[in-house]
Amino acid sequence: MCEKILGKNFDNNDDSMSIIEQFVDKDYEYGWVAPIEEEIFPKGLNEEIICKISERKEEPNWMTEWRLNAYRIWLNMKEPRWA
Repeated sequence: MCEKILGKNFDNNDDSMSIIEQFVDKDYEYGWVAPIEEEIFPKGLNEEIICKISERKEEPNWMTEWRLNAYRIWLNMKEPRWA
């Protein structure tokens, strides 16, 4: 299929990679988009992240405290050695 479109054989060399990069780096030109609401948090898990997630979900304070308590318990657990 690609050979017909590009008029070249597609093998795994620098030339074919540059052709692929030309397509990958192009902006989407067909007009369809699906905007998705997102919120990006830093990597990892800590009490601040838990509070932000809970706030985002509009959870009651007791739920946030329950999650924070569970997180503190988890921090003190020993990692299992069965895997």
